[in-house]
Amino acid sequence: MDLCRFGVDLVHIMVDLNNKRSEIVRQIEDIDKQIIKIRDDCESEVALLEKKAVALKHDLFKAHQEWIKKHSQSDMKVGKEPFENKNRM
Repeated sequence: MDLCRFGVDLVHIMVDLNNKRSEIVRQIEDIDKQIIKIRDDCESEVALLEKKAVALKHDLFKAHQEWIKKHSQSDMKVGKEPFENKNRM
């Protein structure tokens, strides 16, 4: 009788452990999915910021070119730099 009861208890323990294992595996899979989503979101944000940075660099380049066009060659010979503070001595 005791051996039979031990066998039943052992089966219940094994079923319980299997259920716990399945739950832990499910939680790990859920976390992995969250990590992938966060990684994808971050990559999208980085790409957007990189695109904005390229646009700003292009705007800066255009502004620099316009500054050069507005100033005479004599200003350039004196050694003035673009966007230099004229009040600074």
